[in-house]
Amino acid sequence: MTKSETRGRVPGPPPPGPSGPALQVLKIANEQFARGDLKTSRVLLRAVVELAPAEVLLVASLGSVHFQLGEFQQARRWFKEAIELDHSNALLHAKLGAACLSLQDLPAFDAALERALVLDPNCAEALQLLANTSLQCGNAAQAAQLYQRLIALKPDDPSAWLALAKCLFVLGDKAGARSAFERVLGLEPGNPIARENLAVLEARAAAPAAVAAPESSASPSQAGPLSADVAGWVAQADAAVARGELPVALAALQQAARHAALCAPLWIALANIQTQLRQYPDALESCLAAEAIQPTAVDTLVRLASG
Repeated sequence: MTKSETRGRVPGPPPPGPSGPALQVLKIANEQFARGDLKTSRVLLRAVVELAPAEVLLVASLGSVHFQLGEFQQARRWFKEAIELDHSNALLHAKLGAACLSLQDLPAFDAALERALVLDPNCAEALQLLANTSLQCGNAAQAAQLYQRLIALKPDDPSAWLALAKCLFVLGDKAGARSAFERVLGLEPGNPIARENLAVLEARAAAPAAVAAPESSASPSQAGPLSADVAGWVAQADAAVARGELPVALAALQQAARHAALCAPLWIALANIQTQLRQYPDALESCLAAEAIQPTAVDTLVRLASG
């Protein structure tokens, strides 16, 4: 048959899924997966893929099992294989992006997610990956926009509302954060993260306005008179902050706090660094330590759980 004869033909139905031995092995693989035996499921899925190598869902499932086992190189390989079988599948590109991100291959991650959103601007998996990454990288404004797009697609997803609440809090929109936490409780009345954060927000709103909080950008060196050893650690933290090396500053301040445990400004500085590094539970503990030492020294509203 010539090209001109086939050009106007209506495509036939897609090829049937796996059958015979492949279908039997797939059934057992699914049963093992449901039991949480991912390694057995992986072995069986490989056998199925060998029996039906052109089945995109099987190839993608094998990639997903490798991903859940933390075998990201193999996951990337199988997601690429699946994409070769179905170039226009946005979800597969998003899964490939997740594997690349886990391998810290950021250019490949960006390319995969960009392709996913070109194919499907409403690909929830791609939007969530981009939003999570933006929040982890400290771009709360971009993350908030992405979570809002995700919520438009999945309005009953409590995890998306919870993440949006974190973003809004970081951006200083406490009313928006409160509303988002309330929405989480509307979806999951027993959600402990939303309940605890709402309690803290309400307690802070009821506190007297005369209690002033220090600037969040306070330098570690503002801790006041310190011993020579502690001052040395603080100086190292100051220098690290100036270079933008927050993990180094964190380590130095932790050493300083061990040697000057009753210095409230040190705990405040430590909380500021932990907040910038998105270590919210640790930042809360540091704020509580500072408040216990000097109750009027710190605004303790930093409790945003990482879950």
